[in-house]
Amino acid sequence: MSAVTIIRRVSNLSKMVGESGGKTVLAALRGAEAETAGLREEGRAILMEAIAVLEAALAQPRGETWLEDIYSTSSVIIDVCPPDLPALGKAAWSLCDLSDRQRKTGRIEVPPIAVHVNAIRTLSSDLDPQLAAPLLMGLEALLAREVAKGG
Repeated sequence: MSAVTIIRRVSNLSKMVGESGGKTVLAALRGAEAETAGLREEGRAILMEAIAVLEAALAQPRGETWLEDIYSTSSVIIDVCPPDLPALGKAAWSLCDLSDRQRKTGRIEVPPIAVHVNAIRTLSSDLDPQLAAPLLMGLEALLAREVAKGG
Protein backbone atom coordinates (compact mmCIF):
# COMPACT_ATOMS: atom_id res chain seq x y z
CA MET A 1 0.00 0.00 0.00
CA SER A 2 1.39 3.40 -0.93
CA ALA A 3 1.34 6.47 1.25
CA VAL A 4 -1.15 9.20 0.49
CA THR A 5 -0.29 12.83 1.11
CA ILE A 6 -3.22 15.11 1.82
CA ILE A 7 -2.57 18.79 1.26
CA ARG A 8 -5.17 21.07 2.76
CA ARG A 9 -5.42 24.46 1.25
CA VAL A 10 -6.52 27.27 3.52
CA SER A 11 -8.58 29.97 1.83
CA ASN A 12 -7.69 33.63 2.15
CA LEU A 13 -11.01 34.30 3.84
CA SER A 14 -10.36 31.76 6.58
CA LYS A 15 -6.91 33.29 7.10
CA MET A 16 -8.46 36.76 7.45
CA VAL A 17 -11.07 35.51 9.89
CA GLY A 18 -8.36 34.05 12.06
CA GLU A 19 -6.34 37.28 12.20
CA SER A 20 -6.72 39.78 14.97
CA GLY A 21 -8.10 43.28 14.43
CA GLY A 22 -10.98 44.43 12.29
CA LYS A 23 -14.56 44.96 13.45
CA THR A 24 -17.00 42.75 15.20
CA VAL A 25 -20.24 41.94 13.44
CA LEU A 26 -22.17 44.05 15.93
CA ALA A 27 -19.89 47.05 15.34
CA ALA A 28 -20.24 46.64 11.57
CA LEU A 29 -24.05 46.48 11.84
CA ARG A 30 -24.15 49.57 14.01
CA GLY A 31 -21.90 51.41 11.57
CA ALA A 32 -24.09 50.39 8.65
CA GLU A 33 -27.17 51.54 10.52
CA ALA A 34 -25.61 54.93 11.21
CA GLU A 35 -24.48 55.32 7.60
CA THR A 36 -27.90 54.48 6.17
CA ALA A 37 -29.99 56.60 8.55
CA GLY A 38 -30.39 59.37 5.94
CA LEU A 39 -31.43 56.86 3.30
CA ARG A 40 -34.05 55.38 5.61
CA GLU A 41 -35.54 58.84 6.16
CA GLU A 42 -35.55 59.50 2.43
CA GLY A 43 -37.17 56.11 1.79
CA ARG A 44 -39.82 56.82 4.43
CA ALA A 45 -40.60 60.15 2.75
CA ILE A 46 -40.91 58.45 -0.65
CA LEU A 47 -43.15 55.80 0.93
CA MET A 48 -45.50 58.38 2.47
CA GLU A 49 -45.62 60.33 -0.80
CA ALA A 50 -46.53 57.18 -2.74
CA ILE A 51 -49.32 56.37 -0.29
CA ALA A 52 -50.65 59.92 -0.66
CA VAL A 53 -50.58 59.51 -4.46
CA LEU A 54 -52.61 56.30 -4.16
CA GLU A 55 -55.15 58.00 -1.91
CA ALA A 56 -55.42 60.94 -4.30
CA ALA A 57 -55.89 58.57 -7.24
CA LEU A 58 -58.99 57.12 -5.56
CA ALA A 59 -60.60 60.57 -5.64
CA GLN A 60 -59.73 61.22 -9.30
CA PRO A 61 -61.79 60.26 -12.33
CA ARG A 62 -60.82 56.90 -13.81
CA GLY A 63 -58.89 57.65 -17.00
CA GLU A 64 -57.22 55.30 -19.43
CA THR A 65 -54.02 55.10 -17.42
CA TRP A 66 -55.63 54.99 -13.98
CA LEU A 67 -54.89 51.32 -13.32
CA GLU A 68 -51.34 51.68 -14.67
CA ASP A 69 -50.81 54.61 -12.30
CA ILE A 70 -52.10 52.54 -9.37
CA TYR A 71 -49.79 49.70 -10.39
CA SER A 72 -46.68 51.86 -10.79
CA THR A 73 -47.27 53.72 -7.51
CA SER A 74 -47.77 50.44 -5.67
CA SER A 75 -44.56 49.21 -7.27
CA VAL A 76 -42.74 52.21 -5.80
CA ILE A 77 -44.02 51.18 -2.37
CA ILE A 78 -42.58 47.70 -2.89
CA ASP A 79 -39.24 49.23 -3.90
CA VAL A 80 -38.89 51.45 -0.82
CA CYS A 81 -40.66 49.25 1.71
CA PRO A 82 -38.47 48.97 4.80
CA PRO A 83 -37.57 45.43 5.87
CA ASP A 84 -39.22 45.95 9.26
CA LEU A 85 -42.65 46.31 7.55
CA PRO A 86 -43.02 43.06 5.57
CA ALA A 87 -46.84 43.19 5.72
CA LEU A 88 -46.76 46.54 3.91
CA GLY A 89 -44.74 44.99 1.09
CA LYS A 90 -47.21 42.11 0.82
CA ALA A 91 -50.17 44.51 0.66
CA ALA A 92 -48.48 46.59 -2.04
CA TRP A 93 -47.68 43.40 -3.97
CA SER A 94 -51.33 42.37 -3.71
CA LEU A 95 -52.44 45.77 -5.03
CA CYS A 96 -50.06 45.40 -7.99
CA ASP A 97 -51.52 41.98 -8.71
CA LEU A 98 -55.10 43.23 -8.37
CA SER A 99 -54.62 46.27 -10.60
CA ASP A 100 -52.79 44.19 -13.20
CA ARG A 101 -55.60 41.64 -13.28
CA GLN A 102 -58.22 44.36 -13.64
CA ARG A 103 -56.22 46.01 -16.41
CA LYS A 104 -55.96 42.72 -18.32
CA THR A 105 -59.72 42.09 -18.09
CA GLY A 106 -60.57 45.73 -18.94
CA ARG A 107 -62.73 46.00 -15.84
CA ILE A 108 -62.20 48.63 -13.14
CA GLU A 109 -63.62 47.86 -9.71
CA VAL A 110 -62.68 50.63 -7.31
CA PRO A 111 -63.85 49.14 -3.96
CA PRO A 112 -61.21 46.35 -3.80
CA ILE A 113 -58.53 48.84 -4.81
CA ALA A 114 -59.74 51.26 -2.12
CA VAL A 115 -59.57 48.47 0.47
CA HIS A 116 -55.98 47.76 -0.57
CA VAL A 117 -55.01 51.44 -0.38
CA ASN A 118 -56.56 51.76 3.08
CA ALA A 119 -54.73 48.62 4.19
CA ILE A 120 -51.46 50.03 2.86
CA ARG A 121 -52.03 53.22 4.85
CA THR A 122 -52.73 51.19 8.00
CA LEU A 123 -49.74 48.91 7.50
CA SER A 124 -47.36 51.83 6.92
CA SER A 125 -47.38 52.48 10.66
CA ASP A 126 -45.65 50.26 13.19
CA LEU A 127 -48.51 47.79 13.42
CA ASP A 128 -48.16 44.63 15.49
CA PRO A 129 -47.59 41.67 13.11
CA GLN A 130 -50.41 39.76 14.81
CA LEU A 131 -52.82 42.57 13.93
CA ALA A 132 -51.51 42.72 10.36
CA ALA A 133 -52.21 39.03 9.67
CA PRO A 134 -56.04 39.31 9.45
CA LEU A 135 -55.68 42.37 7.25
CA LEU A 136 -53.44 40.47 4.84
CA MET A 137 -55.84 37.52 4.85
CA GLY A 138 -58.64 39.88 3.84
CA LEU A 139 -56.55 41.22 0.96
CA GLU A 140 -55.82 37.65 -0.14
CA ALA A 141 -59.57 36.96 -0.14
CA LEU A 142 -60.20 40.02 -2.32
CA LEU A 143 -57.54 38.88 -4.73
CA ALA A 144 -58.97 35.35 -4.77
CA ARG A 145 -62.37 36.82 -5.62
CA GLU A 146 -60.79 38.64 -8.54
CA VAL A 147 -59.17 35.43 -9.75
CA ALA A 148 -62.52 33.62 -9.46
CA LYS A 149 -64.11 36.29 -11.65
CA GLY A 150 -61.64 35.36 -14.34
CA GLY A 151 -59.07 38.06 -13.69
